[in-house]
Amino acid sequence: MRITTPPNISSYTYTLSVNGARHLRFRKLAISKQGGGSTYFAMEIGGDSYDIRVQNCQIDPISSSGIQIRERADSIRIEQNLIRGTGDIYSGDALRIQSSGKTDILQNILTSFYSTGINMWGAFGRINIQNNHIQNSNRGISSFTAAKSSIINNRIAHVNSGIDVEGNGEYIIQQNRIAFINQTGISGRMKNSLIANNWIHNDLNNEKNSIAGIRLNNSTNVTLAYNSVHLRKSNSNGTGLLISGGDSMTLTNNILSIKEEALPIKINSDTVAIFSNYNDFFSTYGTIGSYNGVIIKDFDTWKSVTKNDINSLTVHPYFTKDSVLIPNNNLLNNTAKPIPSIPDDIDFVIRDKNFPDYGAKEFDPCQTDAGIVTIVS
Repeated sequence: MRITTPPNISSYTYTLSVNGARHLRFRKLAISKQGGGSTYFAMEIGGDSYDIRVQNCQIDPISSSGIQIRERADSIRIEQNLIRGTGDIYSGDALRIQSSGKTDILQNILTSFYSTGINMWGAFGRINIQNNHIQNSNRGISSFTAAKSSIINNRIAHVNSGIDVEGNGEYIIQQNRIAFINQTGISGRMKNSLIANNWIHNDLNNEKNSIAGIRLNNSTNVTLAYNSVHLRKSNSNGTGLLISGGDSMTLTNNILSIKEEALPIKINSDTVAIFSNYNDFFSTYGTIGSYNGVIIKDFDTWKSVTKNDINSLTVHPYFTKDSVLIPNNNLLNNTAKPIPSIPDDIDFVIRDKNFPDYGAKEFDPCQTDAGIVTIVS
C-alpha cells in the first residue's frame, strides 16, 4: 500500500500522523511526502503514543524529511526500513527524534538527506541506534540532548561528519564504521561515556582540510579504547584525536595513524587529567602530536611532557587498505592492555583476554613475517 500527499496539498505537515495511539504496527507500506521543506515529514509519531512499530516500510520524502518522533512518544521502534531523500536543500532529516520516551532505531537504510540521517534534537529518553546504514548526508548521526544513547555497529559513509553529539549527554559509541569527508568522524561534548572499537577514516576529496578523526570538547569522564583512526588526506591542522578542555579522559589501545601532514594527537592547554597508555601514534612525517600548543616530534619528549604513554608505540600499523583498517604489524599483535569491560572487537570477535591487539580489529599476523618495519639505509 502506498500513502502519499499529492503536490496540491503539500501544505499538510505530515502524510501520516500518529498522535496518542497505542500498540500499532505499520508494515510493508510505501509512504511519501511531496514538498514542503525540512520541517515537513512523511510520518509523525507524537503525543502520548506508546508501543508503535514501523517495520519493512519504504519512505520516500521528496524535498522534505522522513519520520519525526516527538513529545511523549514512548517505546517506539523503527526497524528495517528504507528511508530515502532527494538530497536537495529542502530534504532535512531521515529521522528526527524529539521525544521523552524510549526509541529503538534498528537495521534501517537512510540515504540522501541534505541535513542528517538521524537527528536527536532535544530528546530526553533512552535512544538505541544499532545496525543502520547511513550515507550521502551532511551528518550521519547528530545529537543535542541530555539523553542516554547507544550508537552501536552502524555503517556511516559519504558524510561530512559521522557522529556529532552535544548537550553533555551520556553515550556508548562503539563498533561503528565511519567514512567521513571533510569535518570529523566522531565529535562533541559528553560525560560518563565510552567510545570504543570504532573504525574511522576519511574519504578522499579534492582539498586538504582541517579534519579530525575524533574531537572532544569539554567532555568529562570519557574512555576511548580500541579505536582505529586513519587520516589519508588532510592539512597540517588536521588531527587523529583532538581534545579541547574537559577532565578525566582515558586513552587505551587506540591506533591514530596519519598518512600526510596532520598530527596523530592534539591536546589543548585547558584539558586536565588525561590518562593515556598503550596507544600507537603514527605519522608518515614522524610527528607525535601537539601538547599545550607545542608540536612534539620526539617520543621520549612526549612522554616526559605529558607524563603519559610509557608503554605506547609509534609504529606504522600497515593497514590492509586506507579504508580497511586491519593492522599488519606484529608489534601491535598481542601487546595491548586487557580491558575486561570491552571483551570483543568491532566484529564482535572475542579478544584474547590476556594479550589483545591494538585497534578496533583483532588480527592474525603473517606466519612468515620477518618483523622488518623500517629500512633505514
